[in-house]
Amino acid sequence: MNDPKNNIPISGKGIASVAKNSLHLFSGFGIVKLARFFYLLILARTLGAELYGIFGYATSWYMAFLGATGLGLGQVMAKEVGADPKKGGETVRLAWSVRAAVSLVAALICGASALFMEKNPDVARVMLIFSAALPGRAISIWADSAFNAYEKNQYFLRQQSVFRLLEFTSGAVFLLAGGKLSAIAFIHAVSWWAQGVFSLRLLKNRVAPIPLAPVFKGAGKLISKGLPVGLAAAMSMWAYQGILVLFRFLNSHQADMGQLVMVVQILFIMLHTNGLFFKASIPALSRSSKRKDSRDIFFCETVCRAAIVFGTAGGIIALAWGPWMIAAVFGPEYAHAGELIKTAIWIVIPGSCAAAFRSVLLAGSRYGRILAGAAIGAAVFTGSMFLLAPKMGAAGAVWAMAAGRVAAFLSLGAALFSLEKINVRFALIKPCLAAFFSVMVFFILRPLSASLAVFSALGALLAGVVFFCGISAEEKEIIYLTAKAIQTRKRVET
Repeated sequence: MNDPKNNIPISGKGIASVAKNSLHLFSGFGIVKLARFFYLLILARTLGAELYGIFGYATSWYMAFLGATGLGLGQVMAKEVGADPKKGGETVRLAWSVRAAVSLVAALICGASALFMEKNPDVARVMLIFSAALPGRAISIWADSAFNAYEKNQYFLRQQSVFRLLEFTSGAVFLLAGGKLSAIAFIHAVSWWAQGVFSLRLLKNRVAPIPLAPVFKGAGKLISKGLPVGLAAAMSMWAYQGILVLFRFLNSHQADMGQLVMVVQILFIMLHTNGLFFKASIPALSRSSKRKDSRDIFFCETVCRAAIVFGTAGGIIALAWGPWMIAAVFGPEYAHAGELIKTAIWIVIPGSCAAAFRSVLLAGSRYGRILAGAAIGAAVFTGSMFLLAPKMGAAGAVWAMAAGRVAAFLSLGAALFSLEKINVRFALIKPCLAAFFSVMVFFILRPLSASLAVFSALGALLAGVVFFCGISAEEKEIIYLTAKAIQTRKRVET
């Protein structure tokens, strides 16, 4: 087994690369999500649960089509440029041509299907406007992937900070001034097109002088290389976007749509935060996989430990205070969302572990196994939606999402464990014991006092981590090197 004590010593270069790349991504993402939180707060309180549900449904509709345009091109760029930056330029240029063409076709299909399937003309109008945003957002995502591939995520920070803040500020002003939902959708579309255009210029002038004239020679080979990963990503995204699309057609209680949108938004933000870390890790993991130095395996083990511990802490807090926090922030109209979050928050654990497995498999070019794992997760989620959503409403949809994430976690884990020597005891069993111990403490003490139960459970979790898990020498080294990278960045910025 891959005992952490026997791992090859962790070097500062790889950790510094991941830390620097992650810091730029988290900085941009943190600024955007903080602004997005206040924007969603205004949306939720101003629109009310019903209109907010329509907004979330329309967004999920076009995001489901957007996920299908990825084709795994971002992951292929990160892997090939990370392995050899000099030879990766042609891949980046070809990926641009393919992504632009596919996104235009997807936007047309998205808009036409919205007009055909949606009976409410006001909702169909909003969906049509969101469809127009699809190509601009697809180009922006391609540019962000190119920045990440060249490990220049400071430009991601710049673009996200400027254009998302402009969108949120403009949207909030229009909304507070009495603007309609269609105006908010229009602002969304314009902002993504503007970001896409400026990202192209920034990439060409500052990162890589790649010609932007379309080229399709070799497109078939590129698509075949990235398609398994692209399909897997689209299927993984389906669990978070498809839940709202399916719920609208499967459940007659549409008043619950706004409640479900609130939960999905919170969960998506949390998992997307983790996803940025995995995205920043791909170039370094690709180099590790190429060297076969086992650092990618140790990365996976450490991430799983952290996901279980921190996910359990978040789950305990949600069990005690989730309903109160949601109602206090977004208003009493969303009280049911507070009940749903008590279950939904635990999805972060299998979702994060599955993402770690997928990152290591991607670095090792195990595309077929990634696709199989994602397909199993999507199939379980979709089947569970048809079984649970009509009978249980929004709660059934949340349980269906959980079932899909657990299925993806198990299938991707089985695929990785069959290929690599993973220390399951170190990565999963010990942290799960600490989590189980803390949850038991919470439920035992909750009848006495919710606050007492939370703080006692968190203390028990910390004790369980020390007693069951411990912190390996390599993890201490990672913490030290990450802190050093943060200090270096601060000095450079100063």
